[in-house]
Order: sequence, then structure tokens, then C-alpha cells
Amino acid sequence: MKSPSNLFISLHHWASRQDENFTTESFAYLLRYLQGSEKLIFVKILSKLTNGLINSSDKVHQIEISTQSRLENTIQDIEIKTPDKLIFVEIKFGSPLNRTQVLSYLDLLQKKVNKPQNKMLVCLTRSPISSDITQGAFPLRWYQIAEWLEQASNSTDKEVSRFLIKSFIEFLEFQRSTLLKVSSPISDGLSKYRSVTGEASVLYNRFKSLDKLISINELKSLYEFLLLLFEAIKTFTDESKIKFDSTNDKSGNGSVIYNIDNGDYFVWLEYNRPEVLKFSTFHRISDIEQDYNEFGKTFYERQYKIIRWRNDIKIPEHFFEIGRDKQLDYLTKIVNENFEFAKSVTKPNGRKS
Repeated sequence: MKSPSNLFISLHHWASRQDENFTTESFAYLLRYLQGSEKLIFVKILSKLTNGLINSSDKVHQIEISTQSRLENTIQDIEIKTPDKLIFVEIKFGSPLNRTQVLSYLDLLQKKVNKPQNKMLVCLTRSPISSDITQGAFPLRWYQIAEWLEQASNSTDKEVSRFLIKSFIEFLEFQRSTLLKVSSPISDGLSKYRSVTGEASVLYNRFKSLDKLISINELKSLYEFLLLLFEAIKTFTDESKIKFDSTNDKSGNGSVIYNIDNGDYFVWLEYNRPEVLKFSTFHRISDIEQDYNEFGKTFYERQYKIIRWRNDIKIPEHFFEIGRDKQLDYLTKIVNENFEFAKSVTKPNGRKS
């Protein structure tokens, strides 16, 4: 819950068209404050932010944090330097991150620092980004920053520190950048969206980023659900093997999809039945169609002329009443149960045809 006197939210009112710049400067300000007043917390946060590159062996007073640094033809959102280490932090809060940007920063780091172990590019985003884009960089999400700061606020007895940390966390919540519980049934939001816009489908154009949903208040629950589902899938496979996609058709239906392990598995939901989570494989499961009871059944795929597995699970109504952690536990359980089952019944040579 945001405070009526939240410092960052109040200031953001005057810079609402510069979300990324404002968030960058605010985060850098908080880091510099911690560097001067909470050295242990500062090192812990920076160590996590840089995946351990900055650690307790670095002298705090020798760590430099700057924003909007210009090097050659690039501008670094945040630059973190020690006498022998260099880290760029690329911050995205709404605008897309593309591979060309990532490559330009990686090339610049290559020129500036000889030792590979002493340089890093961090991509800090609100929503998951495809590993095709972030390859070579360290991907981070804002909700992780919020959780680390929450832990930090509990370890200090300084009122000013707690105030600033809590205020920044509230700002991230205000910007829908934290991992929240799914607040209401997805279908309710979709119905409201259709009634407000008059559109039969959610988005006629396919979209590749979850950030597309953030600005649409009626789709808040869909966005929250997809973020939790992504975290659940990460317990089954590496984040780099998860890709987001969407479909749409003129009939007014469409779907949002997570492609897992290079297309070996899929999990998706359709706009017309959003409380039904669908799991499937792209494998040849068997030579005959059969029913696996609670774990779905196989079906004949005409396009590829093979038999695949699929299981549809209706999300229980009470799911939207429980807390975030229990929602995540539920999704993690069904994701792992279903895909472990799919692994067990896949034929040895049943890869994509």
C-alpha cells in the first residue's frame, strides 16, 4: 500500500513522461545513500545486482556509481566502477530492449576491460526478456530488487534508511514492477476490456512483451498471472529456455503462450477461457490415442501427423482469494507435475517432426 507522502511517487508526478530516467536516478540515489550510510546493506545489494562481481573484497569508498555516462556513441543508464571492474546497468521500464543495444554495450565493455571476469552488463527490466536478446548479459527483474530491499529494510535500525527503502519499494509497486498476487479472475478483466474498447479480441496484433499489458488497467490480472506463471516455469527449466509469445485471430479468440525448452513443451491460456491453463508437448508421445485421467490425454495433430499430449487444468475459484506465495506454490506444483509427467511418457525418439 503506497503512503500518501511517498517521496518517489510525489516526485514522479512531475516526471511521469520520463519513467526510465526517473527510475534510474531514483535507484542510483538510493544506492549512493546506502553506500554512505549502510555499507553492509550496500555491498549485499550490489553483490546481488552484479551476480557477485562486486563483493566484500571491494573497498566501498572506491566504488563509483554514475548515471547517464557517455562512452563513445552510447549512454549507460547506470555505470558502476571500481579500480579494476566495470559494470553497465541497462534499465528498461516500458520501452523495449533489443539485441542491438545489448551487443553495443557488450562490445564497449570488451574494449574497456581486458579481463572477462571483471566486466558485466546487467539488463534490469520489469517483465521477462527473451534470452535471445539478453545473451551475454545478466538479466534481472525489478521485483527481485524490491525483495532484496525488503530484506535490507528489516536489517537496519536507522529510521531514515527504512523510510527511503520502503518508499522506493512502494514506488516500484506503484509502477507495477513487483511480483504481486493475482488480484481478481482474469476473465473479469477481459470482459471489462472488451466492453470498454468494443474489441472482440484482446489485442489484434501479436505482442512479444508482457509490458504491452501494463498500461491497460483491465488486463492487470492477466499481467499478474503471467508473471507468476513465468516464475513457476523457472522451477522446471532454466530461464533462458522460456520464451513468451501470443496469437490472435479474427474470430475474437487468441492466446498467450510460454514456449519451453526450445518448443519441447508449451503452457498457454486462451482469451475466451482464461481460467483454463493448457499444457502440451510438441513430441510424438505414443502411437495410439489414450486417456491419462488427471494428466490429460493424447491427441492426433493433423498438421504434423503425430500424436501429442495435452492437459487442461481449470484454475480453482479460490486461487484468486489466497496470497501471492500460495498462488505461486499452486502454479509451481501443477507446472512441475504436468511437465514431469510429459517427460515420462515421451517416446525416446519423439522429438519434433
